[in-house]
Amino acid sequence: MLKNRKARRGIGFLAAGIILLSAVFMFNHVQKDPVIYGNDEASIIEAIKSTKGLESSEIKIVDIADFDNNRIVGFYFDNKPGYVQFTKNEEGNYGLVVMQTGGNPNIQAFLIRGLPKEDHPPKFMIMTSEQNQAAKLALRVNNEVIPQEIQTGQQSALWIDLAEADKYSYSFQYYNEKGEPISP
Repeated sequence: MLKNRKARRGIGFLAAGIILLSAVFMFNHVQKDPVIYGNDEASIIEAIKSTKGLESSEIKIVDIADFDNNRIVGFYFDNKPGYVQFTKNEEGNYGLVVMQTGGNPNIQAFLIRGLPKEDHPPKFMIMTSEQNQAAKLALRVNNEVIPQEIQTGQQSALWIDLAEADKYSYSFQYYNEKGEPISP
C-alpha cells in the first residue's frame, strides 16, 4: 500500500511537472499579436499599414521629425497625405498615438499639437506632392500672417511654428511662382 501511494504521488508530481512545463512553453512560444513600434522607417510603414483601410496601400515616408519623446512622420499613402505621431515609452520604443489623413492630394496642412510646450510650440506641417503648383503660402493665424516658400514638383513636408495661444483661428492663401493667388 505504501508503494502504491508513493507511485501515485510520483506520477502526480510528474503530471504536474509536465503540465507546468507545457504552460511555460506555451506562454513563451505561442505567437502573440506583436506590438508595432515606429522605431525606424520599416516599422513606421508597418504601423501605418496596420490601420484599417491602409493594409494594402503604397506608403512613402516624406519626413520624420523627433521632438523630445515625440516622433511625427509625414507620409503619402496611395498619393494621399497623412501624418502619424508616436511617443517614446519607457523601453525606448515609439508607440503609435494618433494618425490623420488629408483630402487634398496636392497640398495639405496638418495642425500638430500635443508636443511638450516648454520646448516645442504647436506647429503646422504642410505636405506637398509632385503636382503641387503653390510656390508660396500666406498662413494667417490669429490675425498674424506668416509667409512661407513652398517646394513645387516634389513630395515635401514644411514645418511652421505657431505662437502659443489658447485658441487658433487660421486660414491659408496660396500663390503660384508669379505671386498670383491660386486654389490648390
